[in-house]
Amino acid sequence: MPSFYDYLGYLYYCGGTIAGPFYEYKDYIDFMHREGHYSKIPSTIVATLERLAVAICKIILFYYKCANIVFIGVVGVVSDYFPFFFVTTDEFAAMSYGKKVN
Repeated sequence: MPSFYDYLGYLYYCGGTIAGPFYEYKDYIDFMHREGHYSKIPSTIVATLERLAVAICKIILFYYKCANIVFIGVVGVVSDYFPFFFVTTDEFAAMSYGKKVN
């Protein structure tokens, strides 16, 4: 006789909740304990971590692509007010490093 909590786990197991408990309780227990013909199921932890790493890399690359597009837009707008040829003048060369950076 299963315990109350084991039976609740069987009733509310995700696969059973979606499709209905169409499998026997013994199959559920074997699956949870990885016994019988469920003992050869490979672990999915490594595959999950690999997919997570790929997703994080894609998000980071997307962020940098968006930042580059924003930077190009800012340079396009600011270049009208602060022309780039000023950097080549003697007045700019005489300025201190702190003023050049600011």
